[in-house]
Amino acid sequence: MSTTEIRDALHAVADSTSVPLLDRTALQRRVARERRAVRAVRAVGGLGAAAAAVLLVSVVGVPFAGGGDGGGGTTTEQASPAPAEAASSQAAGVAAPLPYLRDGRLHVLNPQGVDHELGLDVEAVLGSTEEFVYVLDRVGDVRRFDAVHGDEGPGSPWTFEEVDSSTPQAVTSARLSGDGRFLGWIDGDGRLVVRDLLAGTTTSPVDLPDDSHLSDVAQGSGAALVSQDGDLVLHRDGGQVAVRTAADGYGQASTASRERVAVVDRDAVTRVYDVSSGAAELVGEVPGSGYLSPYGDRVASLVLRPGGAARALLWTPSGAVVELPVEGRPVDVAWSGETTVVVVSDLADGSVVQACDVGGRPSCRRLPVEGEDLTLAR
Repeated sequence: MSTTEIRDALHAVADSTSVPLLDRTALQRRVARERRAVRAVRAVGGLGAAAAAVLLVSVVGVPFAGGGDGGGGTTTEQASPAPAEAASSQAAGVAAPLPYLRDGRLHVLNPQGVDHELGLDVEAVLGSTEEFVYVLDRVGDVRRFDAVHGDEGPGSPWTFEEVDSSTPQAVTSARLSGDGRFLGWIDGDGRLVVRDLLAGTTTSPVDLPDDSHLSDVAQGSGAALVSQDGDLVLHRDGGQVAVRTAADGYGQASTASRERVAVVDRDAVTRVYDVSSGAAELVGEVPGSGYLSPYGDRVASLVLRPGGAARALLWTPSGAVVELPVEGRPVDVAWSGETTVVVVSDLADGSVVQACDVGGRPSCRRLPVEGEDLTLAR
């Protein structure tokens, strides 16, 4: 059979084949679910970006290339009361705006219990404060939204306005420190940069090995925690601190504060190290994938067990580990302030978000957010 005949036969097959339309909404929902699974696998298995992409393709059947407004442009805000009697900060259960993703779209729940859809497809929420939210969009651009609260008193409406993030386009990874002071990123040339948003200063770019990943930026110091060449390194003024990882893990999901680093290891244990002396000293362990609170005094952890069982745990420097009394099956955890853990839980009819106060004896309550495929800021 000649080349021409083969080409003509292939064209004939293509012309006679009916290709079903892509259900993008269903696809994004499945991708969101698998992203959560990939994050868990990364935390305990050191899965690289390429392997994660292969896993996503194998699950949903087509390569994922983003969508919506992820490529930039202006965004629109749609504010609506969240599904509850939420008209006060007590009803909302949060003291500061809470960013989250629903089906990959950026939302913010304000302290009055009003949900704001900001009209942007987002890869990750990098961090937030009472004043702003930073996110990474689907094309790798850092985006910033300022929170504007009216001056007519506590009942004044909230709005969220996008402003220039003053960062280069198409960064490979980025993080906002827990206190909201430092924004760090690795640019397309593999250089690490940290900006002090309060002082308005920026560090000189630091060349990193190929495929380095910025895991976190430490509160208080601006030290950058980087997974590089299979090692976890804290880049700080005066030198670097090597942080151990178990079982050849990469530590990509690890978090940092001024004095502590929490390493999510491949054996499904999070190890907490004190780095204040210039060396990493092990001071505690908690099962699962754990994340430091903004100032590093606590760790919230998600434990996923074979067969579907899951728990949300809290670690304190005293060494105590307690289970948070959440409703349903927890699938995501994050911090909103130093003493509030936010948990996404799956119920039979969908997912809910709960706020757990951990300043004393832990107690949890539902927030006025529900739906499917909800994801929090790490």
